[in-house]
Amino acid sequence: MARFQWTTEYTVFQGEFDAEHRELFRLGEDVYRATQSADAQAVADATRRLIAEVDAHFQHEERMMRAAHYSGYDWHKRQHDGARRRLQEITASPDDLLDYLAGWLRDHTGVADRMMTASLRNAERADPQ
Repeated sequence: MARFQWTTEYTVFQGEFDAEHRELFRLGEDVYRATQSADAQAVADATRRLIAEVDAHFQHEERMMRAAHYSGYDWHKRQHDGARRRLQEITASPDDLLDYLAGWLRDHTGVADRMMTASLRNAERADPQ
């Protein structure tokens, strides 16, 4: 499914976050495959796993941004919070959820996450501890 196919276009150049993003894409593909099976329980389970992983990933990014005193934290977190709300609103429609999340991830990783990881790398260079 093209919506949830990982490519290097989504790389943010931070290993942990890139791995988590790849996992989100894999879980999105799992939701899509479940919708093709017409098994309502499989769709619900896959959707629940995807949303839980999205939230865990957002929490991880937010912890890292706070630890690095990232100046764009509030802006970035508002994006996460908006996505969290939207995903909860559309859980009843897996196709809408997948369309939304695929576009959101493309846009978010391409701008906000790349800005954030560049700042985190710079903070790490300044204070390597």
